[in-house]
Amino acid sequence: RALLLPSIFMLICQLGLTTCFMTTTAANAIMLFNLQPVWALGMGRYFLGDTAQPHTLVAMAVALSAVFLAFAPLAMSGEVEAEMPAAEGAIPRTRFGDVVALLVGVSLASYLVAYRASSMSDPEAPLSIAPALGSLGASLVAAPAAIAILVSKGEEGGIGLSSTFVLATLVDAILEAYYDIAMGLASEDITSAEVAMMMLLEIPL
Repeated sequence: RALLLPSIFMLICQLGLTTCFMTTTAANAIMLFNLQPVWALGMGRYFLGDTAQPHTLVAMAVALSAVFLAFAPLAMSGEVEAEMPAAEGAIPRTRFGDVVALLVGVSLASYLVAYRASSMSDPEAPLSIAPALGSLGASLVAAPAAIAILVSKGEEGGIGLSSTFVLATLVDAILEAYYDIAMGLASEDITSAEVAMMMLLEIPL
């Protein structure tokens, strides 16, 4: 029971993250997704009674301002980033993609709050497997679409996965798993808002 909500929110987050990067510009996706500390602060306060220290609020304001200054000009212009191809292959900004990116941030904040709540109500629950269950569920949901795309590309003679790509994908999957487990474990000891704020460090890093 303790695993249910964290697993569901992780499933939504995994599906949504891929979807938003495929349906809107990277600038929009990153800016909207990284509003997650705001949602984590509100939900943590409402559901768990977590309070944020003044220095946490100041640090959060500075971090969110940096994200806004970095990505708002590109997001508001609706233009694709300069480093992406300007011709075919570039992903245009869409309202659907923007909404999905926003919801991904909400679902990740929900995951952190749910994980923290479960760890408080059932300290013995094996919560570290919740990210794995969510990711597995997302894979099962996405598998039919992925297979259909691979089949269609194969019929067009356009598929060809290099060993480097496959290896990079496997490494990315392993690192992502550790990342998801680590942020859940962190939420056991500090508030969800603090975890979400620390995750903003992935942008400059």
